[in-house]
Amino acid sequence: MLREMFKASLIAFRNLKNRLEDSKTRLSTQELLLRQLEGQVSKSERNNLLIEQDIQELEGRMQDLLKVLEKREKSSESSKIPDTPVKEENSESDPKTETKDAAEG
Repeated sequence: MLREMFKASLIAFRNLKNRLEDSKTRLSTQELLLRQLEGQVSKSERNNLLIEQDIQELEGRMQDLLKVLEKREKSSESSKIPDTPVKEENSESDPKTETKDAAEG
């Protein structure tokens, strides 16, 4: 009877020991996964910072391009010759000549 109780206790102890080892293994695996995820998060944060810097640089370049375009527009507008219609003098449509011609004729 004592021997059976000792065997049962030994079996229970081995089961607990195995469960403890399994738990340690799972914990190690979870810690490894956590470190990998932390590395990925860190890498993503660095990439995001680089992307933000690229965006800011592009925005600056776009502002510079807009300024250049505005300067070109202003310079092209100031260098344009204003469009003023030129009147052609036509003796046939001039009322003075018509009345003069009618008086002479």
